[in-house]
Amino acid sequence: MGCSLVASAEPAGRRKNFWQERSTEKWLFGLDDVKEVAEIIIVEGEMDKLAMEEAGFLNCVSVPCGAPQKASA
Repeated sequence: MGCSLVASAEPAGRRKNFWQERSTEKWLFGLDDVKEVAEIIIVEGEMDKLAMEEAGFLNCVSVPCGAPQKASA
C-alpha cells in the first residue's frame, strides 16, 4: 500500500512547533466525514474534531494549522 503523493503533512515537534510541507494544500481535517448536512461545526484543531466525533457530532471539521497566534483586526 504505497503512496507517492503527499497531500498534506503537519507533524508536531515536542514543543508544539507545527509546520507543513511545502507545496501541500491546506485542507479542513475531517472534510471527508461531512456528507449531506445543512450545517458544520468548525473547531481549532484535529484533537478537538476527534473529541467532537467521539461525542457524537459527525458534522465537524478542524481548520488547518490550528488557530493563528494573533487575530487580525
